[in-house]
Amino acid sequence: MKAFKITIRADKYPMDYVVQASDWSPAISRAVREWKKRFKGSRTIKLSITAVKAEIVLQANGEEK
Repeated sequence: MKAFKITIRADKYPMDYVVQASDWSPAISRAVREWKKRFKGSRTIKLSITAVKAEIVLQANGEEK
């Protein structure tokens, strides 16, 4: 699994998500699903998605994986 940093910019605020997935497409769809959960019911005219493959994945305790 690879780590991806997905930035979703909607009308107002950019949101960053770090997602672990096997490829670009599942990573982006997981980030969009999380974004939809957070902003459920809001109307958005423009949605901009930027995806970057992360080099280092940190665990919850701060150590490199």
